[in-house]
Amino acid sequence: RPPATATTTLHGPASLRAGCPSGRALFAAVEAADRRSVERLTFVPTASEVTQLLAHASKAESDRVAGRKSRLLSKLPYVATLCPTSGKAGETVLARLGATSAIVSAGRFALIPDKALVYLDSNGPNAVVIRCPDNLINLFSAGSQRAAADLLAEYLEVRPTWLVQIVQSIPDKIAACRMASGAIAASFPHELSEAGGGVLEVSEELWPAFTLVEALFTAAAKALRTALAAAEPAANPVSVLREGVGLEVVSFCQTWMRGNGEGPGDAEFSVMSPHFQNRVVVVDAERLLAATSLSPKHLEAYLSVLHRMDAGMEEQQYCGANGAAFVHLDKLYTVLRQ
Repeated sequence: RPPATATTTLHGPASLRAGCPSGRALFAAVEAADRRSVERLTFVPTASEVTQLLAHASKAESDRVAGRKSRLLSKLPYVATLCPTSGKAGETVLARLGATSAIVSAGRFALIPDKALVYLDSNGPNAVVIRCPDNLINLFSAGSQRAAADLLAEYLEVRPTWLVQIVQSIPDKIAACRMASGAIAASFPHELSEAGGGVLEVSEELWPAFTLVEALFTAAAKALRTALAAAEPAANPVSVLREGVGLEVVSFCQTWMRGNGEGPGDAEFSVMSPHFQNRVVVVDAERLLAATSLSPKHLEAYLSVLHRMDAGMEEQQYCGANGAAFVHLDKLYTVLRQ
């Protein structure tokens, strides 16, 4: 992410001011934009690449045990909160926040807000491993393909019980980033900050859009709570979210590889402990609008914010010419179970 300075402002591209489609065209545009965004940001390692990643994890473990500040352990190995001097994955800032400041937790996992503003520099809240073993620096550090599959399965079983909290985290994060002046911050000075400094502000032209997105997901979380309360006890929360509210949640992580076919290399992740980003995706925009009883302007705002996020993610090289930076965990699970 760009270094934070006291007066930095993040602007939206001119295309945000060019207007939006309407009616069913708007519904289709929102669904397609979310789908394309996820496709551009994510990749799925093949079975052969999974084998390579497991071997690469062993190299990282050798560096960890030897006390080397290696770029196999973090892309910022000299930042102690990201790559602890002790070499213990359980002492990273995310593992600590998961143990002390979680939105919700269950078993080995806790849900925490990302430091950055959702739908700007962040896909959403992080699921982190708490009580993390010293050597569990990444999903592929679990020891074997079966162990990685089991760890991921454990999270994918927990995630449906957190859908309300994941959706609610979107308006909560926007509200937390709104300053007394009315400006919206992209991120605040934080111990995760790569460069320190002051507050990054979102361009004023995007404040109304983020306010509408905040209202949209506040209403979506409320609609989901209502739908779950009315559902049969055996109902699948994932189906309730999709069929009742028009949303779904997918999860991403980073590892030692990008989706460019070049094989494993240095860490793509900053924090030396497993953390899974959770992205809320609109799969049925018409159903979302009906469930929330809001107007098309809320979807127009969401589409504008999503376009700005996509442009920013490409600027920061999370997608584009160098390949996608995030592993699509829902799709990876199928590969790991083979």
